[in-house]
Amino acid sequence: MNEREILFTPAKRSRSAGLPGEPTKQEPSMLIRRAKDCPEIVANDGCRLRELLHPDKDGSRISYSLALAWVEPGKATFPHKLTGETEVYWIIEGSGRMHIGAEAEEVRPGDAVVIPRGSEQWIECTGREPLHYAAIVSPPWRPDHDVRVRS
Repeated sequence: MNEREILFTPAKRSRSAGLPGEPTKQEPSMLIRRAKDCPEIVANDGCRLRELLHPDKDGSRISYSLALAWVEPGKATFPHKLTGETEVYWIIEGSGRMHIGAEAEEVRPGDAVVIPRGSEQWIECTGREPLHYAAIVSPPWRPDHDVRVRS
């Protein structure tokens, strides 16, 4: 990871009690990740994504991970499940159909979908434009917990 991928703004010096003359610790107060600077990958479920925040990779000290994902028109992700995490999709652009277990519902911009831990899930793009969504995973996403149910 290079310095351009993560930007910290300086914080005020810590007011922790220390000995006189001891330097105080400076901690970052803001973390900015720019999507264009995050590598694009194909995820285990087949969607394309850019992982913006993950505490194991960027030192963010958050209890979730955040990715921007998209599915092309007429395409769908592979049915899969996260064995130890709850996931939330927030639909940004496009239209689609979200499948969780035996349920399926249309989704559009502004919709938030909670995907319970261990649920079989997949999403399809039903519109003429790509379906873009934010994926929030808590606790943070782990590759060994992302299991394809079928291909």
